[in-house]
Amino acid sequence: MPARSRPAIHAALAAVLALTVLASTPHAAAAATASDVRAMVLGWLNADRVANGLVAYRAWGAVDGLAAERADRVAAAGILSHDVAGGSVGDALDARGIPWFWYGEALGMSRAAWGEDAARQVYELWLGSAPHRAILMSATNNYVGIGVAKAGDGSTWISLIATESPDHTPPTAASVALRRSGTTLTFTWRGSDPRLQTHTAGLRSFDVQLRRDGGAWRTVRDDTTATTAILRDRRHGHWFSLRIQAADRRGTLSPWTTPMRIWVP
Repeated sequence: MPARSRPAIHAALAAVLALTVLASTPHAAAAATASDVRAMVLGWLNADRVANGLVAYRAWGAVDGLAAERADRVAAAGILSHDVAGGSVGDALDARGIPWFWYGEALGMSRAAWGEDAARQVYELWLGSAPHRAILMSATNNYVGIGVAKAGDGSTWISLIATESPDHTPPTAASVALRRSGTTLTFTWRGSDPRLQTHTAGLRSFDVQLRRDGGAWRTVRDDTTATTAILRDRRHGHWFSLRIQAADRRGTLSPWTTPMRIWVP
């Protein structure tokens, strides 16, 4: 595999961060769930990335799950360590079938009030540590997973795993208009492939399907790069529905759009 992260360095710095947090003064607790805390960290992270001229990280549920497991382990043990969290992140990604070219993990804990206070404290400590900031502001990583755990003593433990991985984000597709002139239908649409920091696959093509009344869907354009279809000589006295699906250059498909429907009198 290409270059892995440097777990020994990251573990040592994470321990320093933990000692710094332990010296802080707790504030009043704020009502929040682990999902709320995760969303806070992701929001701050992506706002800072954009402010620094980078592309926002894409959240990845599978990596969120791994990060959550690792946060749970260090919270249960009360030890801020990549080894305690589960050892090699790369091995764990491989075991879950998650493709990667590079990864980095930032661990942190706080005894500040559960919720925004603790999340902000950990995040700012990461920003203040050069190796951790390099993970947050990477110019090559494109996906991220964040796990948050609350220990029995009320402390907050967070694992953030960023990966440089192939694009698996679905492209987007949207119907624009469906018009009729006599028995001729003109259908227009648009699509895009969301930009990643790296490895954006790019939009490849569209499939267009037509249905008459409540019948079966029939493909009328296959792998087209056009964004307009003109369908002539439609039968009188029927409803016609059209929908599209986009594909990127890795073959990832968007959902089918909500059908647009028109009556041919």
